[in-house]
Amino acid sequence: MRNGERITARQIAYVLEKFAERQGMTTKSTHKMRKTYASNLNANGVPLDCIREMLGHSSLSTTFGYI
Repeated sequence: MRNGERITARQIAYVLEKFAERQGMTTKSTHKMRKTYASNLNANGVPLDCIREMLGHSSLSTTFGYI
């Protein structure tokens, strides 16, 4: 929330892009970062149902597309 309003996906992407720029890095899309997050959780042994919950998926089959 910002000023009582929800932050949009584009606003989050913008903040990440600016942060990466200051660090001398490039960014990937927020969707690719989300997939990387899910893959890393899976590679480190986090149970699939926990990953599903963290990603906000109602179906485990959707989560499988991320890992």
